Amino acid sequence: MKKILSTIGRTIVQAESKKWLIVTCALWLLATAGWRPLALPDEGRYIGVAMEMLNSGDWLVPTLNGLPFFHKPPLFYWITASALEIFGANAWAGRMASLLAGIAVIIATHAFVRRHWNAGTANVAIVILATQPFFFGAVQYANLDMLVASMITLTVGCLADAAIQIDSQQSGTRSLAAGYVFTALGVLAKGLIGFLLPWTVIFLWLVLRGKLMSFFRLLKLPFIGLFLLVAAPWFWAMAAKFPEFLDYFFIEQHFRRFAGSGFNNAQAFWFYVPVLLLLTLPWSLWSFRLGHWRKNQQGDDTNGIRPLMLIWLLVIVVFFSIPKSKIVGYILPVLAPFAFLLADAATCWLDKVAKEKAEAWLGATLVTSVLICVVLIGYLRLQDTSHLSHFAANNKQAFQRGDQVVMLDQYPYDLPFYLRSTKPAWVVSDWENLSTGKADNWRKELVDAGRFAPQARQDYLISPKELVKRLCDHHDTTYWIWGQRDTSVDLHWLAAAKQVFSNDRNGLWRLQPSDSDLNAMCD
Repeated sequence: MKKILSTIGRTIVQAESKKWLIVTCALWLLATAGWRPLALPDEGRYIGVAMEMLNSGDWLVPTLNGLPFFHKPPLFYWITASALEIFGANAWAGRMASLLAGIAVIIATHAFVRRHWNAGTANVAIVILATQPFFFGAVQYANLDMLVASMITLTVGCLADAAIQIDSQQSGTRSLAAGYVFTALGVLAKGLIGFLLPWTVIFLWLVLRGKLMSFFRLLKLPFIGLFLLVAAPWFWAMAAKFPEFLDYFFIEQHFRRFAGSGFNNAQAFWFYVPVLLLLTLPWSLWSFRLGHWRKNQQGDDTNGIRPLMLIWLLVIVVFFSIPKSKIVGYILPVLAPFAFLLADAATCWLDKVAKEKAEAWLGATLVTSVLICVVLIGYLRLQDTSHLSHFAANNKQAFQRGDQVVMLDQYPYDLPFYLRSTKPAWVVSDWENLSTGKADNWRKELVDAGRFAPQARQDYLISPKELVKRLCDHHDTTYWIWGQRDTSVDLHWLAAAKQVFSNDRNGLWRLQPSDSDLNAMCD
């Protein structure tokens, strides 16, 4: 067994062809991405918005249940809608933005570390990335965190490469241009952090190395124009169409959320330290070897790669530790520098102990990490025993294009996706007496979105009384009604309707024009 593990470790470190290693990592991430149903709320929400974009043909205004949804910029939706168009409406395609983002991080990390450090460390770094549970799970999870993490990683890599080239009296133009483009895409992925975080990393790295002038050499007017050309048009178009957009997107969703309290998931300042160490196990155990650094195989660290990675990690962790609201996925941009530091520690240790022993430990860590990831994805797959996806898979022809979805005092984000509904649902609740507060939930999201389209809000967010009126006025429509039997919405006639699906808490009823229950209610 030790010999096998040693062979695995040696194969990683000494891999001559970067292509097979990168392709293997990519296939490993892609292979299991469609195994489980959509996770709520995030995957249902963001894939649902992309699905609406595809159905409506409006690729400018993201909508949630037909209402303008400006919590986040559109890059994720554009990529996801394109994938759904190409590969069909399925969970694997819905996760394509995160998958492509993760693969981009692997390619960029390998290229940067190989160029500015050494091939062995580059190989180990991307294997650590691909097999640690944190990265593995994030790449197969459809929300915006992996996408913006990828853009931040690519921006830092390109800008650092450009700075090193410029300091060496080389042009660095291509890397610098790419850095500005990835900055713009980062802003289109999740807003101002796509600019603020990577440029702060580069600024502090250069300043602490006494190279402030090198930072100013990165600021070139033509490339600033390139950044604006890529990033600005969508924001300009939304501001022109919706006067409240700039205040809502930048002030409410950026500054007030960062500085305020009362939002979701309040945690202590030190929250991200144990999160990072636990979610990257067993690879994070190699952090105990960080003190065993040696010279790079190419000589001293004259380009400051280790300081870059340390500053990069600290900037991200400290920045997201300041707000009281903390979401695990926010620190995904630290995984590339953390992987480098762990890989550096591992490859340094190879020279300090018996080589076969060190390679065996490396191989054992890889095998353990792969097993953890497989068990994790298998467990999540088994949780699908009573999920709506099973009903949808077995009833693809039941839902017709003109059918109307009705949601009773709930908004299950994945329901329209699984039913393949092409028009907004009627969401039934006591909207007039609703207090949303600061915490994110489906009610607040729909109410906020309704601010930008008051008429659409009246059409889609309705009262129980309005629902009964509409059901009676439109006898030629089939209704799919989702809710609990003991819902606070008083619809006593629903008890006799035909239930076509149920799980532990909810049910789905189909009410057709010919149903006696509907006719009796309206008589």
